[in-house]
Amino acid sequence: MTNKGARLIFRHRQLIFKEEKLVGVVDMRIYEIPQRRAYEEGIKYSLTFARFNPNTENFEGDYLRYDNYKEHGHHKHMMVKRVPYEFESVEKLIENFYADLERILEEL
Repeated sequence: MTNKGARLIFRHRQLIFKEEKLVGVVDMRIYEIPQRRAYEEGIKYSLTFARFNPNTENFEGDYLRYDNYKEHGHHKHMMVKRVPYEFESVEKLIENFYADLERILEEL
C-alpha cells in the first residue's frame, strides 16, 4: 500500500475448500486513509477470491474482486466483468463479498 497515512484496519486470508478440495483463496485488505475526492469515505479496500488451478498448482486471477481503485470508484469484478458497487459500510462490504462468493462456489 503506497497511500501516505494509510492504516490497515482489516486483514483476512482464507483458503476455500469445496467437498474437501482446495478451490481458491480469499484475500481481504481494508485500509483507513485520509479522505479526499477519490476516497470520500476514507476507506480503501481490495477483497479478492482467486481460484486454485490444480493443473498448475497456482492461484489464478481475480475470479471475484471488490475494490475502489481511485480511477474507477467502488466496483466489483465478477469473472471478467466489472460492475459498479454501492458502498454502505465495511461490514456490508464483507457481507456482500461473501454472498457473491457463495453464488460462485455453487457453480464450481
